[in-house]
Amino acid sequence: LAADWRTAYRTAQSEAKSKGVGLWIAVRPVPPWSWRKQQREAAQLEEEIRGESLEGVTKELKSNFYILEDNWRYVKKRLFGEGSDLDEEDFESTHPPKERPSFWEPAAQIGEGCSRWLKAFFSSLF
Repeated sequence: LAADWRTAYRTAQSEAKSKGVGLWIAVRPVPPWSWRKQQREAAQLEEEIRGESLEGVTKELKSNFYILEDNWRYVKKRLFGEGSDLDEEDFESTHPPKERPSFWEPAAQIGEGCSRWLKAFFSSLF
């Protein structure tokens, strides 16, 4: 069965080559596996560029600010306790305690993100 498929594939390939159809139109055709690899690498590069764009960095910064704000709510809850005059919604956390990032981690990411945001901002001007 596999031999039949190989024979059919080779026949179709030689027919396309002789007629100059498909990738055989080109003088030096690019093998399909090389073409797919180039497409993947181009898509990956495009995603990296989009991530470093002003919009991408802004989105990341916004997310890190929300995490930092969540950590501040957690600290307020620990300091002032349940009986304080703070609103109950101040105690709600978007991250369960075990999944909560360390307090300094989002702060460091925000600092690094601000640097990348400035770079993206000035790059967008020119």
